[in-house]
Amino acid sequence: MTINQILEQVVEANNDYNIDLAKSQFEATKKAVNERKDELQAISKLSKTSTETLEEKIDSMGSDDEVSRRLEKLGNEESSPKK
Repeated sequence: MTINQILEQVVEANNDYNIDLAKSQFEATKKAVNERKDELQAISKLSKTSTETLEEKIDSMGSDDEVSRRLEKLGNEESSPKK
């Protein structure tokens, strides 16, 4: 075996190692990015749920106020003397 052949094998082994290392680093980065994405989606969903719940409560309170106002108005109309 010549020195050039040995050097070629060393370079090839080094390239294979670098490719495996790069793949490993890529997979670790991909996993971290996906975990962060999932976390942000969960936070977003919780925020929307809280906001929607608050909006529903506000709408309900507005509806309750409107019902009370109309009942009061109806009660006032019934109790006022008719002409």
